[in-house]
Parts: sequence; structure tokens; C-alpha cells
Amino acid sequence: MVPFWELPFPFVRQQAYALPPKVTGLSKSSTSNQVKRANRHTMKIIAIDHVAVQTSDLDAALDFYLRILGADMIMRGKFKRREMAWLRVGVVKIELFSKREGESLQQWNDFASGPAHMAFLVPNLDAFLSEALAKGARFHPSHPAPFVPPVEGASKIAYLLGPDGEEVELRDSNDVM
Repeated sequence: MVPFWELPFPFVRQQAYALPPKVTGLSKSSTSNQVKRANRHTMKIIAIDHVAVQTSDLDAALDFYLRILGADMIMRGKFKRREMAWLRVGVVKIELFSKREGESLQQWNDFASGPAHMAFLVPNLDAFLSEALAKGARFHPSHPAPFVPPVEGASKIAYLLGPDGEEVELRDSNDVM
């Protein structure tokens, strides 16, 4: 088994990945047998069910994910002190939820720990970007134009500016291994 940090980009989806050293307590120099022993699980996750995205403006987030990205609405409603909406993108769901009533959120920045961005596959990156930009989407300031990452085997990607300033990555589904 090859540690994920040694795999070429983009990762081959059928490859079984070792857990990163921070999770297992192993270093990059650990032997293959140590990594195999650490990665033995009787139960494993099988898929991502949903991604939760907290937003300062649920209506703006819904406009972005539904009108610009083309997600499908599953439902919208109230949950405790928040508004929430469930969306579907392929087999994955996105749970959008508002800030709690009477509270405010800090502005998004890329200096916080946690997920940095979500990446979506689109049938044709150039055509999708043309349509998204015509609908009012903008490129993220950190990546103001499509580009090819400096990684062997990488294809062109783009980052749109999400409704709360977050990075929303787009990849052409034909270029993914």
C-alpha cells in the first residue's frame, strides 16, 4: 500500500490509501508493514454522504449552489436556531445552514484549519465556466483564472468565489483519473 502523500496527482480512485502520519502516529519513514498494520480496520467508511456548509446568508448560498452550480434542492426548513437547506450534487448532498439567530460569523479566510475547499466535477470545464460567469459567478481572488496545478498529470482547474468568500473548485470530469 502506498501512502497517499506519495501518490501522483490526481489520485487514482481505486488505490487503497494509507492513513496520514498525523492520524496513525506513524512517520513518512515508517515501514510498509507498520502502515499496513495501522490501516487494518474492521469497519471502514464507504462514501461521503454530505458536506455541511455554514453560511452567513442562506439565500445567497442557495442562489450560488442552485442557479450557478446547478445543484438540486431536496428541502429547506428550520432547525433549532438556524435555517437549513439540503441540496444534491450527484450522489453527494450539501447541507447548507445559516448562522444561529442573533449571532454572526467570522468572515471566511484561508488561515483557519479545517476543509479548505470543495471540488466539483463538471462535464466540460470551459463551457461550465462560461455559463457560470454569465450568471454572475466570479473567480476566487486567490486563483483569478483557470490554471494547471504544477503537479505531474494535473489538468486545468478553476476556483470560483463562493457566497461567503470560500474557494469552490471545478474540475473537468473527462480529465479525472
